[in-house]
Amino acid sequence: MHLNFVHKLHKLYLEQRSSLKSRVTLATLCIFLAGIWVISLYSFYSLRKDLEKELGSQQLSAAAIIASQINQSIINHIASLEYAATMVSPSLLEDPESAQLFLDNRYDLQQLFRKGYFIAKPDGVSIAYAPFKDTNVGIDYSDRDYVITALSGFAAVGKPVIGKVTKVPIVGMAVPIKVNNRTIGVMAGVLDLIRSDFLGEIAYSSYGRTGDFLVVDKKSRIIVAASDITKIMDSMPAYGENATIDQFISGTEGTATFTNNSGKVVASAVHILSADWVMIVSMPTAEVYAPIYTLQTHILLLALALSIVAVIVSWVVMSSQLRPLAKVVDAL
Repeated sequence: MHLNFVHKLHKLYLEQRSSLKSRVTLATLCIFLAGIWVISLYSFYSLRKDLEKELGSQQLSAAAIIASQINQSIINHIASLEYAATMVSPSLLEDPESAQLFLDNRYDLQQLFRKGYFIAKPDGVSIAYAPFKDTNVGIDYSDRDYVITALSGFAAVGKPVIGKVTKVPIVGMAVPIKVNNRTIGVMAGVLDLIRSDFLGEIAYSSYGRTGDFLVVDKKSRIIVAASDITKIMDSMPAYGENATIDQFISGTEGTATFTNNSGKVVASAVHILSADWVMIVSMPTAEVYAPIYTLQTHILLLALALSIVAVIVSWVVMSSQLRPLAKVVDAL
């Protein structure tokens, strides 16, 4: 009977020991895994927010630097036109040959407006154009917004259009020619958007590996310059189709995450006041968060490895702790 009691006690011990080892091991494993997952998810969330904030700051800085450069370049172009306009007299406007000679000798304008610059009378018709061609003179520019504004007495940068002479995408700039505060003509220049000097650094370049630079005319919503030059002269989504783009174009500066035609992006916008344009720098979120996804994968693999080690260590430790009790039961 004594042996039977000992046998039952030994059997019960083995069952309890196995059950206890399993419960302790499972509890330890659950606690460890819960800690690992909490740390992993928190790290991912925290890193994502920090990286998004940092990228937004860097994007905004990049956009601000380029926008400032373009803004200053436009100011310089306008200033050169204004300086040349001060040298145009009423008699020069009545003498096309003298006006042409005057333009031919404006080497400063030749460097800035490589696609051409011209003088027009109050009716908007050009009387001289450099570089000179017979077909470049006598063209009516009275329908161009920058000429219309200049004839009203103010310097202007026009919306992107196809040039009447160049037949390529251009932006026109014009200033009034004044005598005694009376506008008697227009001095204007045109910039080739494909090969423009002050926009050329944007073309063929990208922000990161897959990001974009865009310069958009706010009034017409037409793309003035882009990393992908095939987008030049394309229109941005119509008003109401994308709330974030609408905010950027309407005057909001800053960084936002939104979805456009190419997918989800992080974008920053800064305005170019001298031309009423907006500079937009964008990057797909897939590239933005790629480092985080890689890190998350490494964290999860490490968590899996540590979990396996934890199971083995827990089992070994519990076996070691219960071994003296096993010896006592065996002695009975």
